[in-house]
Amino acid sequence: MNVFHRDRIGSETSDILVADVTEPSVGVGMEIMAAYKAGRRILIVSKMGNLTSRMLQHMDNKENLEYTDESEVYDGLVRMLEAVGKKRGGAQPI
Repeated sequence: MNVFHRDRIGSETSDILVADVTEPSVGVGMEIMAAYKAGRRILIVSKMGNLTSRMLQHMDNKENLEYTDESEVYDGLVRMLEAVGKKRGGAQPI
């Protein structure tokens, strides 16, 4: 299996890309760029206080979720997804 092609296609065709950028990763950066170029919704997750790249900080059309404890991530993502569902006329089941 070709991981590059699998992950690129997944990033380009997914409805939403959720990327944890708490730890630097070239691969995650490439997946974010593929999703961005394909016009996908991008949710960036990171631990509060951790620095991310300036390129990522200045990227438009992304949503950020910062957490202090990992237990906050699930509920934070659910709130972000439900907020968009309400804007579109009703929350979609998760």
